[in-house]
Amino acid sequence: MPLLAPLLSALVSGLAWMFRSRIGQWVAAALAWFGLSWATHEFAVGPWIDNMKDFTMTGTGGEWGSVLIAYLGIMKFDVACTMIASAVAAKFAVGSARAFLVKKS
Repeated sequence: MPLLAPLLSALVSGLAWMFRSRIGQWVAAALAWFGLSWATHEFAVGPWIDNMKDFTMTGTGGEWGSVLIAYLGIMKFDVACTMIASAVAAKFAVGSARAFLVKKS
């Protein structure tokens, strides 16, 4: 247990140094992008695609509903929607962070 404090101190100092460097900015940007992409797919695009599947499978989509859903799956429609929604969310997040972090004179 007495070795835990110096180890923890060295770990925190190393992480602080890394995030002050250019590599740390890349790591932070990658983690933010992965988190934003996952959240967008999980909470926005996924339920929307499921709703479209339910709509077409209940018969209201006609006889071409299942063909349309299969075609959208082949065309990676969900991936494209996730990328677009993630880009819009990232734009607003960076804009609000910039407005919050900019020093006002």
